[in-house]
Amino acid sequence: MSIEGGDLLKNIYKLLYLIIIIILFPFAIFPLMATWAMVTHTPFPIDLTAYDWVNRYAPLYLFWGSVALSLILV
Repeated sequence: MSIEGGDLLKNIYKLLYLIIIIILFPFAIFPLMATWAMVTHTPFPIDLTAYDWVNRYAPLYLFWGSVALSLILV
């Protein structure tokens, strides 16, 4: 059983779609949660300051996620 070129290309596209979803998910969820918290005058549902790793990795994630997203959209 051999893998044809089309099958390999389909697998590459599936992997790229998965990476795009992983990159875009926080960009979609956190602004919605922040807006919801602002409109309902309730605290942000997730206290991100409680997690030390968020403070360290969030700026890097946002930077590289934005770079990857801009490269994908261009």
